Amino acid sequence: MSVKLTTLLPLATVDRGETATIECLTASAVLRARLEELGLVPGARLRVVKSGSPCILDLGTSRLALRVEDVDSILVNVS
Repeated sequence: MSVKLTTLLPLATVDRGETATIECLTASAVLRARLEELGLVPGARLRVVKSGSPCILDLGTSRLALRVEDVDSILVNVS
């Protein structure tokens, strides 16, 4: 049996141009619900267009701009 270990990173630390898969959201219930409404759900793949604040993301056919404190609560696996 093979075990694959991955390191989860806050989305805020992902560099421009990198793609990542959302693994979990650690935000408060209210913020988590809002992020999920925007499509930021576990399993979603995204690309970082601009890191920092605002953090700009490509998510499918949408482009989102989020505050850096909000993207800190999104844990991803960089691919």
